[in-house]
Amino acid sequence: MKRLLFSIFVLCLLFTQMQAQEFLINTASNLLAKGRYKDARSVVDAMKEEDRDGQAYLIRGIASYFLNDADGAISDLARAYKEEERNPLLFLYNARSFYAKGNYEDAALHYKLYLKGIPADHKDVPYITNEIKRCAVNLRMSESLSIAYVENLGQAVNTEFDEVRPVNSPNYINKYYFSSNRDMSTGGPRDVDGLKDDLYGTYAMDMYSVELVNGNWTPVFAFNSLQNTSKQEIIQGFNSDGSELYFLQGSKSEEGRLYTDPFAGDAQERAFPKEVASDFHGAIGDKDLFVFNDSIWIFASKRKGGYGGYDLYSMRKTDGAWQEAVNLGPEINSAYDDVSPFVSRGSKVLLFSSNRLEGYGGFDIFVSGYSKNIMGWEKVRNLGPPVNSPKDDLGIIVSGDGTQAVFYSDRLKGFGGFDIYLAYLKTQMIDQLEFTDVPVWMQTEVEGEENFAEVRDPFEDVPSPDNKDEEVPQEAARDYLNQGIQFTENGDDLNANAKYALNNLVNIMKIYPGIKVGLFSNTTSVGMPDFNLFYTAKRGERVAEFLSEQGIQQNRIFIFGKGDNFPMVKSSEPRLAGLNNNRVDIKIYDYDASKLRVVDDKPVIKAELTDERAEIWNEAYNSLFYAVQIAETSQMLRTDLVKTRKDAFVIKSPGRENYQYYIGLFKTYGEARGFKNEMLRNNMLNATVVPFLYGRKMTEDQVSEKLSAFPDLAEYLKFEK
Repeated sequence: MKRLLFSIFVLCLLFTQMQAQEFLINTASNLLAKGRYKDARSVVDAMKEEDRDGQAYLIRGIASYFLNDADGAISDLARAYKEEERNPLLFLYNARSFYAKGNYEDAALHYKLYLKGIPADHKDVPYITNEIKRCAVNLRMSESLSIAYVENLGQAVNTEFDEVRPVNSPNYINKYYFSSNRDMSTGGPRDVDGLKDDLYGTYAMDMYSVELVNGNWTPVFAFNSLQNTSKQEIIQGFNSDGSELYFLQGSKSEEGRLYTDPFAGDAQERAFPKEVASDFHGAIGDKDLFVFNDSIWIFASKRKGGYGGYDLYSMRKTDGAWQEAVNLGPEINSAYDDVSPFVSRGSKVLLFSSNRLEGYGGFDIFVSGYSKNIMGWEKVRNLGPPVNSPKDDLGIIVSGDGTQAVFYSDRLKGFGGFDIYLAYLKTQMIDQLEFTDVPVWMQTEVEGEENFAEVRDPFEDVPSPDNKDEEVPQEAARDYLNQGIQFTENGDDLNANAKYALNNLVNIMKIYPGIKVGLFSNTTSVGMPDFNLFYTAKRGERVAEFLSEQGIQQNRIFIFGKGDNFPMVKSSEPRLAGLNNNRVDIKIYDYDASKLRVVDDKPVIKAELTDERAEIWNEAYNSLFYAVQIAETSQMLRTDLVKTRKDAFVIKSPGRENYQYYIGLFKTYGEARGFKNEMLRNNMLNATVVPFLYGRKMTEDQVSEKLSAFPDLAEYLKFEK
């Protein structure tokens, strides 16, 4: 881009001001037409503000729309209108920008203004008419229950260009493959004829891989030159054991030939990919191949005999030969484009994308389940936000354990073009854990009840768009592996493993907003006991800060600093103690056990190495205990009491300035009251007895509720309340 701007600047020196202005406008217009949106906007930005006319702002506004900057597009297009620009495209991209923001009324208005500005026989008339209808449908659609928490994979993976067709590795759970036309793709920028064009050319799609290791993304790796060429390479998927890669290769993104390549990782010596002979014909536009297994494929095609636009087809190999593809039928396909199929391993759940009117954007992701009762597909359902957005959402692939999915979208707040997103599913897709060689909907007879033992549609808790009051069925419980956070002996920085575990916690807390967490922080003896106690509170604050930065409200978190008072491992084992005693254990509270199963991932320590003080803590934590609050301060409390007592701890609530210091894990109120009276005699006049249950201070309501289970609380109420 710098080279381009330098060349343009040098050429402008040879022109008059008017010629330079016209040259810059033409250059930006050509870059826009070639899909070089960032470059087009940069050329306009390089112009003096007084030299920008309505056409310049129109170009900048359209480029901003394609760069996912809807607000910038609306602002620039308004400026273009003020500068007397009346090109109908101004209204079209205003409409698209408002639609992308979910402002369907203003979008419909500007679509109508665009219609008025084009001839009645213009090719866009049918499309715009549908978009106006879509705006009306969206205004009537009810809010859906969220079925997932969705996050962008971030700049380590996504770029200002397009990242599309993400595919899970068949052999590595955290490895993904995708295609992208990012800068520096093989062959460099090319024109429509495939010839080098450094000024106006665009990059073709290449294939890439990336892996999540210890919570961090590895660098993105490009495939080698036998697979990535100057043509478009659109990844499709892998065969059953991951030994062969399928991809489309062609001069244009909408057509190509299907190739297979022996996938041998980083092997240096490779054979050229081979073209696949089947009834999948990329040359006529067949695309979005989903490999169910080595003899069953599902894909999108606009061949004759369909129901309109792209339809979904299935294809089967028998006796070593691929048979003619079969349309999935009108229960799935529509008069619009139905693309990007995904079928669960048990074959009873179908996910796909469609631009039918019953959607929130251009393409939305829909689901259907195969029903034994009707021996056919159930009514197609829109997954709703946040999986779907006012823009295009495509190519969903569910992980092997059915707990998350990856897809691509050009929604706002991305990095430009299409980005890859990860959806953490609220309801596990159980059918993804099942296996069948032949999908139930391809069998002539469905044998046995076991084929239908699980829920067919894992997203049945999503109300239909036209039925806000639809009954919501019970959702299946989700398993969550609760992992502690380890620190180095003298550090409080979060390493990659810690961030990975905390991101998983954030996802669960966003899916289940009623959850609260306690951060129980420990350390080895790195200083004086009063320092150690304060230090663990600070470690807990570091974890709480990370959670808050990810959008978790502070009132859902509390910190429990234990200093070095309750070590997990004996100090006589320094290496093992350093590894396990410098940690924050996370406790999950206030969750519905019928919806979430929390499994605590605790370190396994041999009995002879376990410190007896850890057992004292565990016994107290798992029942009722009392402690005496001796002080509340904004600084470290330095007293002999804190230094000498091995049952001292400190509690901190994020967002509150003070630290509360406590002494004791007393089993009865009488013991706690005796210690409190001792503190009062020593002029600690604010000493107060506080009951704890499962490590958390009990509220007045909880004390009343637990009286029958813990009769000793009656003594507490008698003297403290």
